[in-house]
Amino acid sequence: MKKLIGLLVIVNVAVFLWPTKSSEPAHVHPRKVDVSAGLIRLNKEIETQYRDEQRDKAEAALSGADGVAARDSVLSSEVQCYRLGPFSLKSNYEIAQATLLNAGLQVKSSIRAVSRTEVYRVYIGPFADRAQAIDARRSLSNKGVLDHFIRNELDGSTTVSLGIFSTEGSAMAGLEGLSARVDGVKFREEVVTLPESYWLYFALAENTGVREDLDLVDWGEVGAQIGSFECRADDN
Repeated sequence: MKKLIGLLVIVNVAVFLWPTKSSEPAHVHPRKVDVSAGLIRLNKEIETQYRDEQRDKAEAALSGADGVAARDSVLSSEVQCYRLGPFSLKSNYEIAQATLLNAGLQVKSSIRAVSRTEVYRVYIGPFADRAQAIDARRSLSNKGVLDHFIRNELDGSTTVSLGIFSTEGSAMAGLEGLSARVDGVKFREEVVTLPESYWLYFALAENTGVREDLDLVDWGEVGAQIGSFECRADDN
């Protein structure tokens, strides 16, 4: 009997270890990347600042009546421009680009390289422990302030970040707007490392139904969203 049991064990182990016909792993979709709310805000603000600079250069190159007429014809009110991003994974960015191209859209892109930059963080705290920070977030949500997250500081304290901004002026504007609803709002200067990110730009004619279809697409990353964007002469 013992010999029979031993033989069955050996057979089962051999079957379990027997190589399959294919050594390729099963295909899985990339895990969604959860980009923090603060990083999304900073990415978008710096990107907008860059695009503003590019627009100013383009408009400076337009001179005379012909240039003005050309710009006005491009920025037609019948066309709505959009921006999609940010993507932190190049693979997700490439899939999104292919999706837009397959929809018959003309797509432009930009890549922001890794960089260190000075930013301004708007926040409340510090709090003695995480429980107090959670209560503070609940209070913020009740007051209609939805863009916030908990940060663990180097000194062991806890704060609630309400966003990071690329300029002191924009941080002050954010602070003033929040102070009307939230007590104890502060801001400070920080140096952060911004990861490489990818953006896509496209324009749509109104009432085509394409925009509604794109809203149903899963872009693979939590932070990647479609947002309205000011149409520029260099976007067409």
